[in-house]
Amino acid sequence: MPPMKALTMHYRMRSIVGFATLGAVATMVVLWGCGDPTVWKCSTIERIAAVVTIFSLILSPGYYFVKRWHSDRAEGERAATAVYTELADAHSSLDPDRHRDLRVVELPDQTKAHFMSRLLNHDVYDSLVNSGKITFIAAGLQQDIQDVFQHVKDHNTLLRKVRKMQEAGGEHPRALHLYRSLGDSDDALRRSLPRAMRKIEAEYAIPGVAKAGASRPARP
Repeated sequence: MPPMKALTMHYRMRSIVGFATLGAVATMVVLWGCGDPTVWKCSTIERIAAVVTIFSLILSPGYYFVKRWHSDRAEGERAATAVYTELADAHSSLDPDRHRDLRVVELPDQTKAHFMSRLLNHDVYDSLVNSGKITFIAAGLQQDIQDVFQHVKDHNTLLRKVRKMQEAGGEHPRALHLYRSLGDSDDALRRSLPRAMRKIEAEYAIPGVAKAGASRPARP
């Protein structure tokens, strides 16, 4: 059983045990209030009222928690879909077949650095984090999403440094490190983006568009 499914089953079992315990306590309270059932002399209406009271005490919190679970699940699905769309946009932005932003830089050590000169969006993710709605997404996905958006932000930070260096004219002493780091960051993103997207697809049954392969040309 997948970890998330097992965790969901665990919480359901805990809820069932909790409701059963609540029902037992409610029954004991009603019986204590009515006295010994073998010597009951109360009317049929009073007995029915006692039974209704028991079921109300059991079903009311159960209905509340089930409704809350479905509401949280729906909120999590909306948040995950929004994140997924932003991840898919980042994945597309790193595809040189779709965008003419691939840069190839000859490095002093006779190797080449490949990177996409495109800033990647993370506004939706930041909004979900700031609003706290990211917590509605399945717990098993939150760390994966956080990790992949950290890669997105690393790409943007490195790309801004490269652009600033190029605008200043001439090659910065750290040019080799920056170009290589940016190329490695893009490689890491091309691996982590599809993995995170496939996990969201599996958890929320989102029609998949994630690609398994890398889109960057192989290094010579």
